[in-house]
Amino acid sequence: MLLENGRVDAAIEMYKSMHKWDAAVAVAELTNYGELEHLRKSHYAWLTETGQEEAAGGVKEKEGDHMAALGLYLKGGLPGKAAALVMRVGAVQFDRGMLDTITTALSKVPCPTLA
Repeated sequence: MLLENGRVDAAIEMYKSMHKWDAAVAVAELTNYGELEHLRKSHYAWLTETGQEEAAGGVKEKEGDHMAALGLYLKGGLPGKAAALVMRVGAVQFDRGMLDTITTALSKVPCPTLA
């Protein structure tokens, strides 16, 4: 309803107040909102401040910042997600140290026992 009435700012603020940052960013992108980059930075800051490393990593991955995404996935205890990203984009893009860090983190993940 807000968007139908041209109240883009109000729609974005509503989504932000409900912590639906993805929707706020989507509205901003759809409407060519002038403060889009500021909104994206605020969204990312909120994710990191609230300990949502997986979601913050997803933001960085979407932006193409794969090293930052890997760091966030590892910080969040998600080495499988980090490994999946490496597989998607290709291991040659990452230095040996990062690949070793991911491998070590994966080796520490407990495996479910077979019944």
